[in-house]
Amino acid sequence: MLNNKKFNIVLSLIIAVGLWAYVIGETNPTDTRTFRDIPITFVNGEVLANSNLAVLEASADTMNVTLSGTRSNINKISEKDITAVVDLADAAKGTNELKINVRVPDNVEIEDKSINKVTVVVENSKSKEVDIDVDYQGNFESEEEPITVEMSRESVIVSGPSSLVNKVVSVKAVVAEGKVTDKLKTIKSQLKPVDKSGNEVEKVKLSAESISVTAELAKTKTVPLIVPINDDAEDTLEKNTTVPKTITIKGKSSDLENIESIKTQEVDITEITEDTTIDLVPILPDKIQISDNSS
Repeated sequence: MLNNKKFNIVLSLIIAVGLWAYVIGETNPTDTRTFRDIPITFVNGEVLANSNLAVLEASADTMNVTLSGTRSNINKISEKDITAVVDLADAAKGTNELKINVRVPDNVEIEDKSINKVTVVVENSKSKEVDIDVDYQGNFESEEEPITVEMSRESVIVSGPSSLVNKVVSVKAVVAEGKVTDKLKTIKSQLKPVDKSGNEVEKVKLSAESISVTAELAKTKTVPLIVPINDDAEDTLEKNTTVPKTITIKGKSSDLENIESIKTQEVDITEITEDTTIDLVPILPDKIQISDNSS
């Protein structure tokens, strides 16, 4: 009798555990889920910078991660709970194959990763000072044009991989359409490094991300351009020069009113012995600037 009672107790426990496992398995089964476009973070870039090196390019900047675990745990996870890190401390100049370290919450496991390594190209770094040009967006009346009265800074330091820094010829301070009016106004402008074709050069750093531009709408005026030319050469070379006949300037109407012509600095062609293009430097009155329409 006693033995039967013990047997029934043990059997009941076994059945209870089995039913519990069955219920848990049915209500909270093991599941998998793929998280896409997890950003890859590159760390210890300062180690490269201390060796005058910089990352030119990487074969990937995002990856997919598949996790497995109970459905309740999987459902609690979002992309921000997953980190993918590449350590640049051991990278050297040239092409590097670097491991991606993926970290996930403790209650789930990594089932699969779209990539395990990333190819990183490293080259010498470079810095240079580049002038800032204001880029006014939008269309203006034919005889109106924005005039830059003041900028909080006129140049910026561009740094990064040498091949990319070499492409930067100017840094544009972009002023959005509608920001400039006939009232003097100070506008915060984002800076954009560009190449000779005006295309943005990415993956370089600027010592400042924005500047303040004080501007207003001004009038334009086209006047004769006087270009004094000096030739003290004693040779018998025949030299022909071609210069622009006019220049378009901009400023307040009151400042433009009495300007009848603009003169440039003297151009010395004494040492010129072959076809050459020379930059002209106009001598501008105070508060007068060259129009964007004048080359």
